[in-house]
Amino acid sequence: MSKRPYVNNRWIKPHPAGFVIITPDKMSEPLPLSCPVCHSMLRNKDDEISWESLQCCYMCKLDWAESRKSEWLKGWRPTNEDIFLKLNNRPPIQLNLSVDN
Repeated sequence: MSKRPYVNNRWIKPHPAGFVIITPDKMSEPLPLSCPVCHSMLRNKDDEISWESLQCCYMCKLDWAESRKSEWLKGWRPTNEDIFLKLNNRPPIQLNLSVDN
């Protein structure tokens, strides 16, 4: 499915993850849900900025993309083993929940 018109200058667009989104007319392309390198969820503004510049999450940018920027831009990516080792050393995502009664 391609982009198609909706109401009030909005569009229905397919998302790469397989669902559709409704966007304003001048919105940029949607971000993926996860990093294509390490498969971690994209979750904050740092990830968004890293995606726009290097097509990876912020942690992959720090771990691999910045130190090998010219190779990265030519298509180099870390091996699956390197990714696995780095993921095991990354801090977990802290989640804070509050429940109102």
